[in-house]
Amino acid sequence: MYKLAKDFQDYQFVYFWLDNKKVISPKLPTLEHAKEWFTHLHFSNYEGAERRKSKLDRRQNNRPLYHHYGAGYSSFFQSAVGRRCCDKSIKVDIDFSKAKVRQLKKAE
Repeated sequence: MYKLAKDFQDYQFVYFWLDNKKVISPKLPTLEHAKEWFTHLHFSNYEGAERRKSKLDRRQNNRPLYHHYGAGYSSFFQSAVGRRCCDKSIKVDIDFSKAKVRQLKKAE
């Protein structure tokens, strides 16, 4: 199972992916870079005929559906998110940076 980790190294925050506690990605500067790296990993691991033309999930656009009906109908229409694991929004699973930043603040 892939986990996203956040760390504080060389006075900057970095993100990297872990698989069974083993680092599998380079150190990435932002969450967007981490999501993009994970998407590329997911597509490269797939061994079937790929039906998608794009690696981006077209359902994740920010245009609200049925916006001309007004706010009263917004509760009926949930924003669509793809089914693949790389389509879902990512979050930090393990945060190593908190302790390091706390220790750095104490040193000042």
